[in-house]
Amino acid sequence: MGTCAKCGGTHLGDSPCLRQMAAVASDATVDLGKRGPASSRTPPPLLTPSAAPPPVPPPADATEHDEPAADLPAGTVVGEYQITHKIGAGGMGAVYAAVQPLIDKKVAIKVLNAEFSADGRMVRRFMQEARASNRVEHPNIIDVFSLGQLPDGRYYCVMELLPGESLGHLLHRRRLTAAEAQRFLDQTTDALAAAHTESIIHRDLKPDNIFIVEPRRGDSSVKVLDFGIAKLLGPGPSGSQPDQTRAGTPIGTPHYMSPEQARGDTTIDHRTDIYALGVIMFEIFTGRRPFQGASNVEILHSQIATLPPGPSALAQVPPRLEQLILRCLAKAAADRPQSMQDVGVELGAIFTDEGAAIEALLQPNASWLAGGAAADAAAGPPAGGGARSSAGP
Repeated sequence: MGTCAKCGGTHLGDSPCLRQMAAVASDATVDLGKRGPASSRTPPPLLTPSAAPPPVPPPADATEHDEPAADLPAGTVVGEYQITHKIGAGGMGAVYAAVQPLIDKKVAIKVLNAEFSADGRMVRRFMQEARASNRVEHPNIIDVFSLGQLPDGRYYCVMELLPGESLGHLLHRRRLTAAEAQRFLDQTTDALAAAHTESIIHRDLKPDNIFIVEPRRGDSSVKVLDFGIAKLLGPGPSGSQPDQTRAGTPIGTPHYMSPEQARGDTTIDHRTDIYALGVIMFEIFTGRRPFQGASNVEILHSQIATLPPGPSALAQVPPRLEQLILRCLAKAAADRPQSMQDVGVELGAIFTDEGAAIEALLQPNASWLAGGAAADAAAGPPAGGGARSSAGP
């Protein structure tokens, strides 16, 4: 522990100088250094006083919070925002609703828990989520406003607070209408096509990471969430190098992982997201996922070695739609559609030409031969399911 000549702050010698990081272009990947023993890992300051934004005077009833790893009570000041209440918590941390007191701007604040805040690899992913979202700048990808650290060293990010629920929770409650399915899939493919254009792949695309925003006015819309394990494919405009995943380490959610992800391949590209979208389309139009299993190992083995059932064996899925879904689920990436834009264009044509058949398929009383969503409902909520905030724990 010593004084850094670059930022004037105090942090471990192998920890990053985050003032220097703050000056790096938003598309850069920052090396967070080696991970030392747990007893020696101390989170470095994210911003020094000279690099931090001007403080906003807190309200008279605001409180500062400095108890390590405790919940943030209402009134806690985090950056320029004041906590109003806790939304939820998960394995990674907790999410709070907050407000900018001067302009009444409502936001969600995701706080990484203390264990992960001391893990350079997890902090790197946490920061990458914010950078990936802002690098794409798409209306159907959640907007992240800022990153920071609490006095106890935990990292946090500030993002949009959106009314609604995840697609996973919605599918658990009911079928989509044909209009919803078309709109949600069109917006999701457009958002991911934009991310792929920026050399970013999501790698954990699933219904729980597609948030359905229910605005006060207008139609519901999609926000793609959680780019925390996104992979940067090749240098960005600033010449930054891609993030690397350790060989043989599968990352993602088993039900939605491509065969190459399930194997832990290092040659994963944007077509892994196309596979995951194929799983999501299978689920939307048949009411179940293509592969079931008693364990994650069994599901991963199926992703690698078992052909999916034909959607038309489970529901009255139009032939062109079935063909597209099965092409997206091809075991070899070369056999899938080669771009998310191509998938979106083909989906649009299918909805135009087969709209009546899709509308009949998605009627609430339409027969789904496998029991559809009802079968999954009997087994309990989907993994990670349930309503949650737009930020996610």
